[in-house]
Amino acid sequence: MVDLGKKIDPVYIRPNEIPKEGLTLRCDLPAIQMDLNSTGVELKNIISVDLAIEKFQELVTIEGEIFTTLFLECGRCLSEFTQPLKVAIHSQFLSDGEGQTEDESYDGSLEIHFYSGETIDLESLIRENVILALPFRPLCRESCLGLCNRCGSNLNNGPCGCEAEKPLGPFSILQDYFS
Repeated sequence: MVDLGKKIDPVYIRPNEIPKEGLTLRCDLPAIQMDLNSTGVELKNIISVDLAIEKFQELVTIEGEIFTTLFLECGRCLSEFTQPLKVAIHSQFLSDGEGQTEDESYDGSLEIHFYSGETIDLESLIRENVILALPFRPLCRESCLGLCNRCGSNLNNGPCGCEAEKPLGPFSILQDYFS
């Protein structure tokens, strides 16, 4: 495979330039280039990409991994923490069908991405896969105790000193009646 180990800005692949033996793309993308700030996740470092790209007739197959470090805020205690992210990519691309006859058109039975023009935009593929791999509710750790409902103290640092509140149930009003 041909190795394209370099820093690329932006990442585009031309399917007609993929050699028979395929190619390997290893690159580091600046996190700011991925424009993930709208997701609530902060990326301050690079996104490392390691992809194997092959072409069989008109089908382009891209497989590999993405590595980065996420800067997150815990959904329970609001503490900031980092978490490594490793995402596997398995994608296939076909031309959008310009110049194809109806008999040659794709029937849609498999999940395949389509590209138009002469290039495949890998930047959007990388961004999409990173966004889909983000945790729905990030936790600094599974045993995170969160914040006190009364004073807002981080319970991971120890008890807050607030008086424990008795849980109210549907029959709690009857408790005063029988006492």
